[in-house]
Amino acid sequence: MSRKDDLLDELTSIFRDRLSANFDKLSADLIKGVTNEERFLTYAEVIANYYCIQYEKMMSKTTREMEYRMARQVLWWFVRTGESYLPFSLSKIGRLTATDQDEEPFNHATVLHGVRKVKDEIPSSFDLRQDIMNIASNLDFKFTKNGSKYTTVKEIPVEA
Repeated sequence: MSRKDDLLDELTSIFRDRLSANFDKLSADLIKGVTNEERFLTYAEVIANYYCIQYEKMMSKTTREMEYRMARQVLWWFVRTGESYLPFSLSKIGRLTATDQDEEPFNHATVLHGVRKVKDEIPSSFDLRQDIMNIASNLDFKFTKNGSKYTTVKEIPVEA
């Protein structure tokens, strides 16, 4: 890895750490007492903000750049995993993700591929685990390893 790559990685890490302070307004307080569709959109908004990308582009089927594709796949993983699970079929997730009414929804197989891709990359990618841990925290979930699988569990507030 070159010095330029090392510096870029360090700056990216610093930038993400500083942004995490801005996520208080998007915490789980936003998702209490709302429909599952609204919860899905809140997950999407938190993930887009975390990755510093445009929400509309992340939710668009025509955007294929790596950062948008990866963010979508992380969103799908959250929706299908652990206690952050939402009771939607893969097809419904594809329809909810494609927000442009003129656009074809994401195919169920595309959603399944995205979920599996994240699931398969988590054990070997420290950066992805850190990203998911930070996003989960902002949604009041804890990212944890259960046996050989990674999952989300609801954080229980500690009373003083």
